[in-house]
Amino acid sequence: MRLLNFSKLFTASISLSLLIAVAAASKSPTVSSESGKFRGKTFVSRNGVEYEGYIGIRYGVVPERFEVSKFAPILEEVQDVVEFGSSCVHTHFGGTEIRVLGKEDCLFLNIYTPKADDKKRAVLVFIHGGGYTFGSADIYGANYLIDEDIVVVTLNYRLGIFGFLDTRDEMAKGNMGLKDQNLALKWVQKNINSFGGDKDRVTIMGESAGSASVLLQVISPLSKGLFQKAIALSGTPLNTWAFAETTLDKAVKVGAHLNCDVSSSQTLVTCLRSKPLDKILAAQSSLFTKWYIDPTFVFVPTMEKKNSKNPNPFLHQFPEDLMERGDFNRVPMLITLCKDEGLLIHSAVILRQEKLMNDLNREWGRVAPITFHYNQDPILKGHTKEVSIKLKQFYFNNEPVSQSTAENLTNIYTDVWFYRGIRETAIRMGMYTDIYLGVIARPHSDFSTLQLLGITEVLGVAHADDLSYLFSNGNLKDPLPLLARKQTSSDAEFSKGLVKQVANFIKTGDMKIQIGTGNSGTWNPVSKSELTSRKLNWLGIDNTPSVLINFAGSRAEFWDQIIKPDLSLKEEL
Repeated sequence: MRLLNFSKLFTASISLSLLIAVAAASKSPTVSSESGKFRGKTFVSRNGVEYEGYIGIRYGVVPERFEVSKFAPILEEVQDVVEFGSSCVHTHFGGTEIRVLGKEDCLFLNIYTPKADDKKRAVLVFIHGGGYTFGSADIYGANYLIDEDIVVVTLNYRLGIFGFLDTRDEMAKGNMGLKDQNLALKWVQKNINSFGGDKDRVTIMGESAGSASVLLQVISPLSKGLFQKAIALSGTPLNTWAFAETTLDKAVKVGAHLNCDVSSSQTLVTCLRSKPLDKILAAQSSLFTKWYIDPTFVFVPTMEKKNSKNPNPFLHQFPEDLMERGDFNRVPMLITLCKDEGLLIHSAVILRQEKLMNDLNREWGRVAPITFHYNQDPILKGHTKEVSIKLKQFYFNNEPVSQSTAENLTNIYTDVWFYRGIRETAIRMGMYTDIYLGVIARPHSDFSTLQLLGITEVLGVAHADDLSYLFSNGNLKDPLPLLARKQTSSDAEFSKGLVKQVANFIKTGDMKIQIGTGNSGTWNPVSKSELTSRKLNWLGIDNTPSVLINFAGSRAEFWDQIIKPDLSLKEEL
């Protein structure tokens, strides 16, 4: 019997592997663009249609921690972009252990396209949420949206102190995360036509902090001309958690905790650049909590100083002032709200933890200003005692927080964290551009983002529950149940209808819908008479859409009685 020639066998095996690899590469979609050549891979959509994905494209680099990002260098060789790039540095949501996720080298974007051809398709650029503190683009897949023949882009941006440190001078100018987003939008303008998109038909969309980011891009002069429409899902810079005049005081506190010399911004930033990621994240996560997990988000967008060393700031005036004057990029906007936002933040947890309920009931005067954020409100923070009394009276009729007042607790969180600021945003910006308002009113059959908190019941339409209707799971390795892993037939049917409506806005700027059984109609922008009266009509987005006349009107009027339209305090307080 002859012995096998293992040397020849090994050589043949390697040759066969190379041939297979070459054959596979030749079938892989490849794009040549202004910023380089990229080889991607194919996916299959919900409707069974094959499409192309270019994932993990490096769009930017950061010269040094806390500096403004720049375009990534252009490489001559073809880059394989078939694996997600690292997420930006953050900690695991909802956990007590400080576990570092992601890397500082994280400025990647993902492009999903029906085909990288010469057809000019409408483009959607999605900015993820997470309170400017956690999250990643790779979570969001395009299997649903791609069936509407649009190009979908998702992107990473720096988070927490790494993206929003602000020293009020050139050492850390602030808003680095927003400038990352802006850089990605510029990259899209340079390259998206090579991927089958149209740079002149770009819509930016975001959810939660991503939604507030979208509106900040709308009001920033640096973003003029980078997009033509905007979609804001559950967030605005007028929400008290989403914007601060400065974060310098918080940076000093972190620095002092880490034994930095905080006598100057130069010594502070130099020291923070040398500290390990886990130490910085631990300080960011632990130093500022006053009750439960509040204040939840610490390092957020801020108002920059405009001077000779920062002649073109991303934002150097308060967002509400720019909105009021119409000093923003006047693009058509779709703004939505989940009906029961407050379930995720935080009513569902409080109602399941006796200690938290007891804290609210026994220490309302101390806890309410913290968890309902009016101790951060520029107007209300000097009147927390009076506001606390009014809130308890209006939302609870002075009854204790309990299971019997569960809906009341959800409503107050919905209003103070989301609805109040979103409504005010619409009133201010709607005077200058078309704004469509919608309320996602249909809960999923067997899924909710409350699973992030270990709650399996579907209690309503919680914050971020709308995302599972719009996005498939992108990175299935991600342990967070932010998106439903599967859809029931009824959820899929509703999802397809919502995706079609959103895609129609992305393509045309109109919102044609079915209002009532068998009746076609148009979802109209908020009218000037509604804006003047401050009684806004929203579309209730459910199995059968309906117009919600003066949605949550009594709750809106309550806040109008506390704060005037110009955001100055009423005399009775």
